[in-house]
Amino acid sequence: MGQFKYYAIIILFLFYSCDINRDSIGADNELMVLASDKHKETAVSFLEKIFSDTIFTPQPEPVYKIKFAKPEKFSKLKRQSNLVILSLGNDIRTGGTKLTRNLLGKKKFLETLSGDNHIILSENQFAKNQLFMIISALDEQLMMESLDGQENWIKSLFEEKYDRRQKSYLFRDARQNDFENKLMENYGWNIKIPWGWEKINEAPDSNLVWLGKEFPYQWFCVSWKEKTNTLDSSSVVEKVFEFPLEIFKTIQFDNYMFRLLRGDGRSWYDWKATGIWESIDEPKGGPFSLFFKFDELNQRVFIINTLIHYPGENKSNYMRQMELMSSTIRFEKIN
Repeated sequence: MGQFKYYAIIILFLFYSCDINRDSIGADNELMVLASDKHKETAVSFLEKIFSDTIFTPQPEPVYKIKFAKPEKFSKLKRQSNLVILSLGNDIRTGGTKLTRNLLGKKKFLETLSGDNHIILSENQFAKNQLFMIISALDEQLMMESLDGQENWIKSLFEEKYDRRQKSYLFRDARQNDFENKLMENYGWNIKIPWGWEKINEAPDSNLVWLGKEFPYQWFCVSWKEKTNTLDSSSVVEKVFEFPLEIFKTIQFDNYMFRLLRGDGRSWYDWKATGIWESIDEPKGGPFSLFFKFDELNQRVFIINTLIHYPGENKSNYMRQMELMSSTIRFEKIN
């Protein structure tokens, strides 16, 4: 396959791009797909090859949610944060194909159908902080073949935009700067704390800071100890399952869908564990994440635990927001 090409799309009609200076709308974890009804299954198959991540809450919940609308709704939906148009074939009586040809123009439309690259991506096409993707091929096989090897690259663009927009939303206004400064002054570390989080417990003698938030109910806990040896996967797993019993007493982590990942050069963490927590005393539970981060300046090991209780509702976006909070941890040398 030829190397994936990154296109800026030429729009033929000025009114299509008149809102470009306005910010995009819609959830950052949703993909708004404009496709004809008969091509919806193809669209799902194609997009799930890129956006396959799932969070178990304990029910499986996709990290990116696919929503459909008719291509005729384009003018009302063109400022969506993640906008995808899919068309198969060259019959312009089909809504998705007609819209694609109108946007690309006849020449570019035919080049896309006949060439090797059937995926066109553009940033900020109709609004700021937008990713816009057109997928167009003569048939489903050619469409799927054009994706081969490009899944991670395409996904990385959406992930980068998600992180950028969510960080702006979480940290731009009303941060708890006084508390952040106090953490750095007292302990040689801090995180960015958005509005709405409250301190549940701060125990200097136990090296513990525990925050909470309601609507939905969330916990964010930071604990740290002196770094005495190198952690391997078996010792990390042991510490993961010891953590809730030692810190919270009333909850435990379950083996169901437990995953352990080691960080690499692109990761902010050194180890990441995910799975399901459950109350020991009552029928409560939900997803958790637990991160290990080494403080090389002061030779400490930090454990950051996030969890949520939000029965019957989507939880993946809240879990990702808490990971973004976790990723802001910073250290200063303790005198």
